[in-house]
Amino acid sequence: MEIGCAFAVAPPGAAVGPFTGKGAVVALNLAVGLGSVVPGPLVFGPGQGQGGGSLAIESPTGQAVLACAAAFAGQAPMVRSLIARAPGKLTRAPAVYWVARWRGCLPPPADAEQRAARLGRDLARYRALLVDIAAQDHEIEALLGSAKWPRSR
Repeated sequence: MEIGCAFAVAPPGAAVGPFTGKGAVVALNLAVGLGSVVPGPLVFGPGQGQGGGSLAIESPTGQAVLACAAAFAGQAPMVRSLIARAPGKLTRAPAVYWVARWRGCLPPPADAEQRAARLGRDLARYRALLVDIAAQDHEIEALLGSAKWPRSR
């Protein structure tokens, strides 16, 4: 039996992708069995580590979990590896939770190396897209800031 996850990457509150019938979503497939999936966040149950709710994959914790999945081909990382791969602040408590949860999963499937390579490429595209979006936002802000608008009466 193989357990897997599929991640849908979207900014918080975005109504995009096949889940809502609008736009497109970058799909990141991960077959290590970290939890069930909804559009955007990785879901975990009540009372599990962070009080229930969801882990947004654009958060430092979500990015660290995905980076470790790609780096270690689905094998559970050490807590320090998870913390080191976070692009922002990731404290020890959530890192310990995710490593423990990961270790409780089935072992990675036979094609874990290929899946990890695809996930690594997906993450690189996602990060490049974020850089492009930030650059476009900056350009639009500069254009709107320098525009001469008619004064309202």
